[in-house]
Amino acid sequence: MKNLFIYLFILNLNLFYSQEYKLGKVTIDELKENEHKLEKDASACKIFSKAKTYMVYNNDKGFELVTEVENKIKIYKTDGLKFANFSVDFYSYGSDKEIVNFSDAVTYNLVAGKIEKTKLKSEGEFTERINKYNQVKKITMPNVKVGSIVEYKYTIKSPFVSQVKDWYFQDLIPVDYSSFQIRIPEYYTYNSFTKGSLNIKSIKNTVSSSLTINSKERQSTSRGRTVSTEFSQSKVDFKENISNFEIHDVPSIKEETFVKNLANYIGGVTHELASIQYPNEPFKLLSTSWEEVAKNINLSQDFGGELSKMSYFEDDINKLLVGKNSDQEKMISIFEFVKNNFKWNGYFGIYTDEGLKNTYKNKIGNVADLNLLLTAILRFSKLNAHPVLISSVSNGIPLFPSRTAFNYVLAGVEIEGRTILLDATDKFSHLNILPYRAINWRGRMIYENGGSKEIDLEPTVVSKDNIIMDYSVSTSGSIQGTIKRQLTDYNAYNYRNDYGLLNDESVIEKKEKSLGGIVIDNYNKENADNLNAAVIESFDFEDNKNVEVIGDKIYISPLLFYALDSNPFKSDNRTFPIEFAYPHSDKYIITLQIPEGYVVDYVPETENLFFADKILSHRYIVNKDEKTLKFMIQDDVNVTILSSEFYPDLKEYYNKKWIKQNEKIVLKKKI
Repeated sequence: MKNLFIYLFILNLNLFYSQEYKLGKVTIDELKENEHKLEKDASACKIFSKAKTYMVYNNDKGFELVTEVENKIKIYKTDGLKFANFSVDFYSYGSDKEIVNFSDAVTYNLVAGKIEKTKLKSEGEFTERINKYNQVKKITMPNVKVGSIVEYKYTIKSPFVSQVKDWYFQDLIPVDYSSFQIRIPEYYTYNSFTKGSLNIKSIKNTVSSSLTINSKERQSTSRGRTVSTEFSQSKVDFKENISNFEIHDVPSIKEETFVKNLANYIGGVTHELASIQYPNEPFKLLSTSWEEVAKNINLSQDFGGELSKMSYFEDDINKLLVGKNSDQEKMISIFEFVKNNFKWNGYFGIYTDEGLKNTYKNKIGNVADLNLLLTAILRFSKLNAHPVLISSVSNGIPLFPSRTAFNYVLAGVEIEGRTILLDATDKFSHLNILPYRAINWRGRMIYENGGSKEIDLEPTVVSKDNIIMDYSVSTSGSIQGTIKRQLTDYNAYNYRNDYGLLNDESVIEKKEKSLGGIVIDNYNKENADNLNAAVIESFDFEDNKNVEVIGDKIYISPLLFYALDSNPFKSDNRTFPIEFAYPHSDKYIITLQIPEGYVVDYVPETENLFFADKILSHRYIVNKDEKTLKFMIQDDVNVTILSSEFYPDLKEYYNKKWIKQNEKIVLKKKI
């Protein structure tokens, strides 16, 4: 029975990998293919994408991780040409570095009925430094055109055995076949986690393996002089645990509205080093907590070690705070000082690049440079300030505690029973108004003693957009009106990012375009630079596109260019959550002057729409008299994330809202 079990296991494993997927085996039929077999509109596809991770033994460093990746990609359309370029991020600092090498990179084309090969040359491969700790290696494949097939392999050698590279089976294009294999010596135990909603097959087994360790011993005299060196070898037998993951015909993951980072939902597998036990050594449990991760990061000289150095800015800050008595005044003054005097270089990171003293001198730095500097100055000023570690939106939502889960740092101030989050990398960020790249799940505030606590990064304050619109419509179909608008919190932040650095003429041109081609006059704005106040804008407008005259009737929807132009939710189903950026309330007070000689033939009825116990609502209230129609339309979103289970009902809710907002008023000429 035991032999039968082993036979069946080996048979299943062979069937699991029965089809060979190798580089260099490109056929004429593959090159002639002009559309994907399952997704006819695909711009490209991965014919196969496979990886394997294993360990090699280095006599000087011990075990190291090696990851080999092979990709074969077919280009169908011009939009797919971008998939012929590829990049790999890697750690490169100090003596412990990752090494990345590309090989077997070839472009295949069909020319006069024959296969033409173009190999990647050195000028198509280059390396860029992201920051002090990280680099990226990129390739641009040669001679790529519609119809091409590109192949490449890359290898990553890493001394960091705790950091197995994540593997994604899914992409923005369909994947015909994807596999991942990890082979790990018995001394290491990893926990694996799958992501996304794919049905990924997996098989695990254990095999015998061995390695040879080379050693040398020097013989010395009593006075310490070396007289000989003896070399020896020893063989070590051990078990390897192998996990194989495989999937065929993976659909492309589609871009959707209301998603912060699509990569959070792409089907994949990730690994966490849980424990280590070498022969004749104690068992080491490595699965750690967020508290331990934060404590270890804080011990770094490039993080916590920088926060105690203050002498280089003392004189400047003492002058800055003259006359500032309250903690709130000090905090705002310091925050504005750092934002206005130091430039973000565009790089993320939780460690300083050149040290805070150099950042202060050179007036430029990465995220950690600016926000740790901000934290240090706030502490110097006797404020209860602490760094807050987070994972940026682009870095994804971490599944388990690890140092690499964090790639961004904020400053946090505990003041009057509240926690205020600050980010000095953005000119228009304010108290608890963070750049969108930093609003991602939860962070970790680290105290001076190494202790830490969890911080919710999701906005809770409702951002308001209040619009008062008064207009009249002529019998020829021209609308003349005025608008006064007030924007708070994230709505004000959006305005400042879109228009804050523009002069009025440029603002008018941009707004005219965004509002469907209306004509704007007498434009005025207030508080665009005053982050402590709501943004206010007002203007006159003329609109000839949102009204229709047919015979003796005028048709117009009250919201004009502010109405939804379509339902943003178009897919029939959805497998990942709906993410709203922040809670918000958009309120429109509208007065329509009825033209002389006309009466109301039809006006939309008052109607209220509610979704899921009023976490979303749309109120539409109508009042009329002989000369005017008045509307109060209010749209509220009181949540930042909804489960995909709500999607069918949410789509229907938005469809009803879209229909209501575009319902027409009918004005009829008096008889």
